[in-house]
Amino acid sequence: MEARTSFLQAIKSDDDGLTWSEPIDLNFQVKEEWMGFIGAGPGIGIQITRGKYTGRLVFPIYYNNRERGRMSCCVIYSDDHGKTWKRGKSPNDGRKWQDKTLDSKSLDFSEAELTECQVIELSNGDLKIFMRNHSAEPYTAIAVSKDGGESWGEVEFHKELIDPICQSSVIKIEVDEGKSYTIWSNPAHPEKRINGTVRLSEDEGQTFPYSRVIREGGYGYSCLVPLADGKIGLLYEPDDEPGVILFTKFSIDWIKGLE
Repeated sequence: MEARTSFLQAIKSDDDGLTWSEPIDLNFQVKEEWMGFIGAGPGIGIQITRGKYTGRLVFPIYYNNRERGRMSCCVIYSDDHGKTWKRGKSPNDGRKWQDKTLDSKSLDFSEAELTECQVIELSNGDLKIFMRNHSAEPYTAIAVSKDGGESWGEVEFHKELIDPICQSSVIKIEVDEGKSYTIWSNPAHPEKRINGTVRLSEDEGQTFPYSRVIREGGYGYSCLVPLADGKIGLLYEPDDEPGVILFTKFSIDWIKGLE
């Protein structure tokens, strides 16, 4: 009898997206027997551009342990342009929680779950991961990796990033040498998926001094992308309009309130 499970797959294009390959199964490379669900991001991955791990492809995923059904996140990574993949540790592996040391394989309570996530590269080559947090703290969780996503440091809550337990999107755009913008999108409310907001950081996500509301009403999952004209694209769910996906675009100056 075949056990019910889920599959993580990739497809690739050699012609800028005109055509795509058949699905490539990644389970045997990144999924363990003790895992049930495994899923992507959701959102985007990145390629590391500096430091020891230059060229590494990094893609966020999350999964649960089959015994308890509790979820944790991590990244998978490739050092051969996507031919083969490995799975890094979760920020939940070795995480201190009250009087416990956690492990994603044996995690057995919901408040420590870390699920949908996105990652950016810092100026020194470290990675910062932003995670959907299921605790009573209504904030996005963050952690930093100094080894290209293979392991993570202490999990903290970012007190500016108010969140109602929902997926969020974050991208980093290099402007000039030594200068970058980190753009963030989520429903900025402690309990409800409303008040869709974009934020702007000039210090790689340590602080977000600029913000603008995209939609005051329902706002669910979202995905940010830099556009060729220098603007930022945002695809998002209205959340109070089932089956509808909206797209908008805006400039850095708009987030800053300069236009």
